[in-house]
Amino acid sequence: MFNSYAKSIAITLAAVLFCSCAKKTVDSVALEIPSPVVAATGANYALLMWEAVEHASSYKLLIDDKTVVTTEETTAYIDGLSSDSQHQVAVKSLAPEGSTEWKDSEYCTPLVFTTSGKEALAAPNVEAVSILPDRIVFGWAAVSGAGSYKYSLNDGPEQETTAIQVTMEGLKYSTSYSFKAKALPDATSAESYKESSWTEVTVKTADPIKLATPELSAEDITPNSFVVLWEAIRYADHYLYSVNDGQAVQVNETRAVISDLTASTGYTVKVSAVPSRENEGSYIPSDWAEIKVTTLDIIELDAPVLSSSNVLDNQFTVSWGKIDNAAGYMYSLNGAEYKSTGETSLTFTELSPETDYSLKVKAVPSAEGTKTYKESKVSEIVVRTKKPASDDDKGGDLSDYDEGQLF
Repeated sequence: MFNSYAKSIAITLAAVLFCSCAKKTVDSVALEIPSPVVAATGANYALLMWEAVEHASSYKLLIDDKTVVTTEETTAYIDGLSSDSQHQVAVKSLAPEGSTEWKDSEYCTPLVFTTSGKEALAAPNVEAVSILPDRIVFGWAAVSGAGSYKYSLNDGPEQETTAIQVTMEGLKYSTSYSFKAKALPDATSAESYKESSWTEVTVKTADPIKLATPELSAEDITPNSFVVLWEAIRYADHYLYSVNDGQAVQVNETRAVISDLTASTGYTVKVSAVPSRENEGSYIPSDWAEIKVTTLDIIELDAPVLSSSNVLDNQFTVSWGKIDNAAGYMYSLNGAEYKSTGETSLTFTELSPETDYSLKVKAVPSAEGTKTYKESKVSEIVVRTKKPASDDDKGGDLSDYDEGQLF
């Protein structure tokens, strides 16, 4: 019985010991907490380093309490950070997967650091590439990391361009202008760089080129008009002329017809060459050229040369050649009132025989032509009619009267 009892006790103790051993386990050991340090920072990044933790398979980083990164290295390059701002990173060691001996460490006390401010891009090296009287071309070498450039003239409105050259137009000649430009980072560089400082230069526009002065001459001078001529001037679009310093008149040709003048009068004509609108920024009008012209006296028409014919006892005819520039003729017989005719011959009838008749004739211009021409001198001819036929039959002297022309 004892033996049975002892055996029973032994079995019970053994069962208790077995159960006790089955429930007992060994607790896992937490890995060492890493101690990261900041090795380097930039405008948008930080480089962290720490000593390797024994038995750790990898490390987990908690960035700014929201971003988790896992790495097997003992360094971590963190980018995409805001520049010139404070950030924090906590690191913990990770135990090998399935390990019962080791467990993850706690996060270390957050490491706080501040990123640096963005580095400024290099300022563009601005220079004047071309200088004209009405425009200046500014240029510069491309700045690394720049996506565009801002520029301003005389501190005016800022403009932006992706080019490395701009043309400032519509400027005044012989004038100084201040131009400045700066570089702006492109999308890739924007996280690390900020815009450059301004580069400013002062440049004076070129002096304008004055057009050549026309050389004037006059022709076709009449009592009431004349023409002024000149050779074409290079880069001239048109010309201005004035008479006796009156209002300037524009002409596109190289001549000016001056009319409605007074005879025997002096006139001063001035002419200036004017550039086209396209060239007026680089060129300016010429000096005024001047010429003095005196109109002619009014031209006296030629006097008619009179001759008689068909002389009878009661009639005769007087004729003359056509007078240039005459519109007609005026005549008077024996001092009577002058009459007009457009013919170049006159026949008078119902006259008295053996009588002297005086005929005066002068050439006259048209009403419009009186500005240039005036009537001629009076030509006179005396014609004596013949004797009647009955007297001839009586043996009278039948010789004609000696006809002559008087002026």
